[in-house]
Amino acid sequence: MKSKKGGISGVMVAIILVVIFMMVIAFVGQAYSLWNLKFWGPKFEDAKREVWEQTDSRINGAIQQIARSQLEYLRAEDQVEKDAICATLRNMYPDITPDEIDDYRLSSFFSSCKYGY
Repeated sequence: MKSKKGGISGVMVAIILVVIFMMVIAFVGQAYSLWNLKFWGPKFEDAKREVWEQTDSRINGAIQQIARSQLEYLRAEDQVEKDAICATLRNMYPDITPDEIDDYRLSSFFSSCKYGY
């Protein structure tokens, strides 16, 4: 066997090519993963949010908060404070309708805050 001094053997070239190939595969895999996340991520988040908004625990929590806000509303001394409480409820629960509330007085209060009547 002849040995080439200062030259690169075929085995070394093969090892370098394998390492470069593995790096390219890793780069392409990461790029695909980022694209996949960018494409599907918002769709998954929208679906998760839609499911979360319709859970019983969220709706029950919203009803409890509306009841607390009703007490604050009744204790409010001026119209500015009452308007602020209603505006807060409208901003916090734009997706909840008064029909989802079983208590008539609470439903009526939320309806008047949300729709202004």
